[in-house]
Amino acid sequence: MSFEKLCKDLEAGNRTALAKAITLMESTRPADWDEAKKLLKHFKDKEVVTRRLGFSGPPGVGKSTFIEKMGLLLTNKGQRVAVLAIDPSSEISGGSILGDKTRMELLSRSEKAFVRPSATRGHLGGVTSRLPGVIRLCEIAGYEWILVESVGVGQSEIELSRMVDLFTLLSQAGAGDELQGIKKGILEYVDMIVVNKNDRDPQQVNITRQQYLAALKIVRQKPVEIFGCSGLTGQGLDDVLQHFEEFFKSFDYGNRKMMSEFWYQSLLSSEFRQKLLADPQMSSLFQKYQSEVHHGSLMPIEAVEAFFRDLGWSKSKT
Repeated sequence: MSFEKLCKDLEAGNRTALAKAITLMESTRPADWDEAKKLLKHFKDKEVVTRRLGFSGPPGVGKSTFIEKMGLLLTNKGQRVAVLAIDPSSEISGGSILGDKTRMELLSRSEKAFVRPSATRGHLGGVTSRLPGVIRLCEIAGYEWILVESVGVGQSEIELSRMVDLFTLLSQAGAGDELQGIKKGILEYVDMIVVNKNDRDPQQVNITRQQYLAALKIVRQKPVEIFGCSGLTGQGLDDVLQHFEEFFKSFDYGNRKMMSEFWYQSLLSSEFRQKLLADPQMSSLFQKYQSEVHHGSLMPIEAVEAFFRDLGWSKSKT
């Protein structure tokens, strides 16, 4: 497919073209990455009004079921929805399960939906450093709602909150012990909390909501909405969707400038490491000092100082 045709088909909302563009964006091949960057530059001035939602939560909480139901609610209203389901991948083999497309079978069949599983490729934070680029491609293709499901919950999950407009934590009834395990960081960054599986025990859902309210009083000054719902039956999802819609009525899209700044920092870090390992001189120095750290002849801080000194980037003397 030529670049011109890819651009034309992508802007027309062709799902095959979007899948191809995302493959280029996520590829580790330099030629593919160059083509992906060319695509983004081509559409640099294309203005779109979209809604970016991020969802996190522990394994088994029902994220995929909840997101599929939410996506179906939106497509039934005539909205176009893209779901980006981030799956964990092995740093050793590079493999991942990528099962969310099969778990969202109904939504995947909708002509107004695009469901794409993506591997983290070992990237910290439960998302990939190229995710903002993938989100942008979905927006270029005409998807109005971008729903991003991350791999789980933890301190590093706050990275996703810097890539979306509204960040939601999914929990479940009876999460008292689980709440103790959720680190303070994520509660400082979430914009709302949804306690799922209301169909099992509504009373326990209410108890869990109260536990979150108590915890939030300690770590947050700003009120956070907490909803109870059932992703399985759809109970309570209309209220959640209404909250999303109300949020975007007054959303300041100027906030996305900060997202761009964060992506710049994230990309710079990942690109620098790749170029470091690809450059013979830098790679040789990297391996040299890594070996000295391994054998105990240098402390890590000494190795870093020596590395930058040998590159001429530091005036530190030993």
